[in-house]
Amino acid sequence: MRKSSAVRGGFEDLEWGGLATRSLLRCRHGKHPRRLYAWEGRQTSRRFLGCPLKEKSKRCRFLQWVKDEWPPRVQQVLRTLWDMVDQFMEKANRIGVDLMVEKAMGHGLEEEKEEHLEENEGLLREKQALFYEKEALKQCNLALKQATRKALGEKQRIWKVVLALLGVLVVLLVVLLKMK
Repeated sequence: MRKSSAVRGGFEDLEWGGLATRSLLRCRHGKHPRRLYAWEGRQTSRRFLGCPLKEKSKRCRFLQWVKDEWPPRVQQVLRTLWDMVDQFMEKANRIGVDLMVEKAMGHGLEEEKEEHLEENEGLLREKQALFYEKEALKQCNLALKQATRKALGEKQRIWKVVLALLGVLVVLLVVLLKMK
């Protein structure tokens, strides 16, 4: 008997597996069916015959159950167990995604930290260069002040000499005028 619904997955073991060569049944490809166990949903661990062509079995959709269906309570328990497995898998996937996001953000923070450290080092070098330049300017300023003081001192001496000479000249003029 053929049914149009296929079972996802399926597995073989030593007791139940391989091709059912003694079976008169054939899949849509004309091949002997493969003996498998169902692995998902309420049909978990039920034996069935399915298409032996793994790549094409979904398109073939040949399925023949070998055992009777599980009692409703067992089907409900199996469905509940698979729901729990799905929930745990979803949670594990979310945690995995969260961990990847945290790792990516942490990596971004590390890169940003490196950039800030490099920028800080550059600013420290610039600050040190400015400090040396300031010290050099202080030395230049000091030398300029000394040169200005020296020049001012020389000008003052020259003015004193000029004034003394003017005084002598005035005295001489006065003496000359009295003599006349």
